[in-house]
Amino acid sequence: MPWFSIKFFVAVVILSIPVGAAHADDEPAVAIEALIKRAAEHGVFSGSVLVAQKGRVIYRAGHGLANREWHQPNSPETVFRLGSLTKSFTAVAVMQLVQSGKLNLDDPIQKHLPQFPAAYGKQVTIRQLLTHQSGISNYTRLPGWFEGRYKQPIADADFLKAITELPLEFEPGQGRRYSNAGYFILGKIIEAASGMSYADFVKKHITTPAGMTHTQHESYTRIIPNRADGYQWTAGGGYRNEHYLNTEVFMAAASLVSSVDDLLKWDQALYSDKLLNQANRSVLFAPAAPLSWEVQTRSLADGAKTVKSVGYNGAVMGFSSMFTRFPEERFLVVLLSNNGTGYQTLDSLTQQIAAILYGVPQSKPLPAAYVLTQAFLESNLTKGLAKIRQNPTSYDIDESRLNSLGYRFLEFRLMDQAVAVLALNTTLFPKSANAFDSLGEAYLVGEDREKAMLNYQKSLALDPQNHNAKAILQRLNQTPTP
Repeated sequence: MPWFSIKFFVAVVILSIPVGAAHADDEPAVAIEALIKRAAEHGVFSGSVLVAQKGRVIYRAGHGLANREWHQPNSPETVFRLGSLTKSFTAVAVMQLVQSGKLNLDDPIQKHLPQFPAAYGKQVTIRQLLTHQSGISNYTRLPGWFEGRYKQPIADADFLKAITELPLEFEPGQGRRYSNAGYFILGKIIEAASGMSYADFVKKHITTPAGMTHTQHESYTRIIPNRADGYQWTAGGGYRNEHYLNTEVFMAAASLVSSVDDLLKWDQALYSDKLLNQANRSVLFAPAAPLSWEVQTRSLADGAKTVKSVGYNGAVMGFSSMFTRFPEERFLVVLLSNNGTGYQTLDSLTQQIAAILYGVPQSKPLPAAYVLTQAFLESNLTKGLAKIRQNPTSYDIDESRLNSLGYRFLEFRLMDQAVAVLALNTTLFPKSANAFDSLGEAYLVGEDREKAMLNYQKSLALDPQNHNAKAILQRLNQTPTP
């Protein structure tokens, strides 16, 4: 084990004692603390946790380090970047404007942004932007995105122009693909309809009424009390400080910061008429077609219990977040992390916390994504991959978590690691079109045209309706090989 890993684990073990734990003598709290402490000791969780029912705190604590250089521990008051959890606020802001009659969900973009530079502005609706059915490409398709071009200051109009110069990935309403760019556009629509900046609108109409004093639009230069630093993996294992993030290009998509305490207030406000009336909350959280939010049925402890949940998650530049509500029992689980391990770890922890809350805890094998993260931090990813390939039944295998881990590596240009994890996913899930699509994207980013085409072709064979694979293969076939 390298010297930096030894120091890292010593620091983690020392700080595995929770800061600010509440109700630690309650049986669920004791079980939750043991669960989170294990994750912290393995180095795959560093952050703050809050678990509540009907507004009453069951467990509330910080684990790990908010600042590694000063060995400053995380606490329940620590402020974290929310990443894409911001989108849940944007969806509520849109519905508030619908409620006040300033927007209609089926309005096209151009109705509110008449100078919108792309022709599809007359066709793509607010509803399609909210549900990622617009066909608008994600930021990562922008030339120069991975090289840091958009870390430089850029005017909103220029960034909007860059987004709209990308071709649609599919006909609006005919597919679904995650798009941060669509939410940036929603932010501009909110500003146009309200006559206020996105940050001011959220403050006036959401955070102030809900009493959320630590939630705001992030600024790199503003002093924000209790703000955690974000950390990311290095290619050789261990951690480094995260790179600079230009929060302006993530406006309305991933630009807010908050604390677990504030997110409890967010949860409670969403059960009342404080932010939205019942009719509009019903539209927002409609089980068949929720607007931005994820409404799903979870199977706990291998099917021992089935429960409904509503939530959202995020991951951006060293931070991960997960906000999950279980409306039937009014449970809430909030996890905010600053060690860059992505949402797959938080999803696994949420699932296990929910099992504890519903009285069906189970001793399960470690999630594969969890094991691979730990192996990477110890500079043994190859060994971790081999263990899982040899004995897959010894681990909790989840396609989406492995896919997310691969994308975390891809996001930070750890190309060999990204390809290795995503290739493992295709081996474990050989009938998954999405697994091959993701591996194709990794090869595409790595400029391996031949392997990218091969994997997109496999994906399309498994799912002939994969519009993304069709579009990319068409583009690659039209581009001559250098």
